[in-house]
Amino acid sequence: MAYDEYVPVSPSEESLAKEEWSSDTQWPLETKQFRWQRPLFIGLVVCSLIALYTWIILYTASTWWTEKMLHGADVVDTPLRPWMRYQSKTFEHKHWAKDYPLTGYPSDELDARWTELQKTFYTEVPAEYMEKIGKTDEGVQLPNGNYAASYSVMHLLHCVQRLQQSYFPEIYFPNMTEREEFLQLEHNLHCIHMLADSVMCNADVVPVPIVWRDNTPMPTGDFNVAHECVDWDLLHKGMLERRIDPWEKGTFVHPIFGEVTGHVGENRIGFGEPGKILKKDKDGKWIV
Repeated sequence: MAYDEYVPVSPSEESLAKEEWSSDTQWPLETKQFRWQRPLFIGLVVCSLIALYTWIILYTASTWWTEKMLHGADVVDTPLRPWMRYQSKTFEHKHWAKDYPLTGYPSDELDARWTELQKTFYTEVPAEYMEKIGKTDEGVQLPNGNYAASYSVMHLLHCVQRLQQSYFPEIYFPNMTEREEFLQLEHNLHCIHMLADSVMCNADVVPVPIVWRDNTPMPTGDFNVAHECVDWDLLHKGMLERRIDPWEKGTFVHPIFGEVTGHVGENRIGFGEPGKILKKDKDGKWIV
């Protein structure tokens, strides 16, 4: 039997073999460790994405709630929506009438402030809005195709002005007849009714702290608290941009009485029988 000649392994080759063996034996361990870490990494990524998605949903819902619910339910549309912004405001509750800007004893300055405010009593609204609310058959259409309107807030301010003036009939309505006195009372009661409806509709739910004062045994209110109010300057700007001058030639032309030229109503009290609302037929002609 022949045997191969034994050749001793040199120390350097033996060392190299050990290194190769060591490398081969460690590789399976590293592979198992990587396989264990990969699902953990994927899980962390998925959890992060879920957390981010949840945050986006909650933030969007919170923003919607703040803008839509806390600042009006937005269940009734208005062309003034782009000009509606809310802010915190503390009313200046002065004690005596001489300090109020829109009420008090008659004066040229007081009347001028009301005249400026009432410039936006008549405004125009888009034809699309009138179509949306189904009022094109009865609305007063303007030469440009839009329609005339008076925002509810302006009517309510008109009511405040009329109530203010009714305390001074000798200045604003001198020598009233018995009929005019009756109409004035009816006008005032109508305004009070409208104001009461609006106060409840736009309920101000800010608590007014009850406090003690040094001149009365009964507690009273401290009205110096912040309220959530519409930015009136911005809202008024929106109305000014669509203001209508009722005395401008061709603006208002009544189907029966003709063009409106300085006529302010059937009487100086501005109140009477409601009358019937005129409507147009299918051809767009007024039914009179």
